[in-house]
Amino acid sequence: MEVPFRRSFGTKLLLGYALTGGVVTAVGLVTGEMVATIAATWAALLALGSITGTNTIASVDELEQQALAVADGELDSTVSSVRIDEIGRLYDAIDEMRQSLAQRIEAAEAAQQEAQDAREEAEAARAEAEAAQQEAQQMAEAYQQIAEEYATTMQKAAEGDLTAEIDVDEEFEAMETIGEEFNRTLDELRTAL
Repeated sequence: MEVPFRRSFGTKLLLGYALTGGVVTAVGLVTGEMVATIAATWAALLALGSITGTNTIASVDELEQQALAVADGELDSTVSSVRIDEIGRLYDAIDEMRQSLAQRIEAAEAAQQEAQDAREEAEAARAEAEAAQQEAQQMAEAYQQIAEEYATTMQKAAEGDLTAEIDVDEEFEAMETIGEEFNRTLDELRTAL
């Protein structure tokens, strides 16, 4: 019987009213006076109301302060009470809500950090790709310039100027090979003529 009594505010209140009724009945039987019985009834009800009301109001005020602290973002402080009745369970429910909020905020912050890291990685990859594209474009332009110079020299040789030689560019191996082979071919042609 102790466990339901301690866990239920309604049971405590019912017991209080039963005790008050018992006291009023005892006063009425002992004194036999109607006025004394009515006065005892009023006094007992006021005492019972003030005791239960004061205790409940104090617990609710304390709960309100702790709930406001959670609402203000103080998620590290525990919401707790020594009460194990309905109000105590309300404390527990608010504390569970506080823990759940703290976990959700932590998860959201972790997700936000992951998103920020992903953005930074994407920006780094984009910068790297742009640098590679720029390098490839510069290389293509350099190849084109060397090819145009080689073409001009080859055109002169084709028109009969066998003294023309390619100024071999050693920056790119493939272009260097082409230039050296063309110059060797012209040397052999000059020797043959």
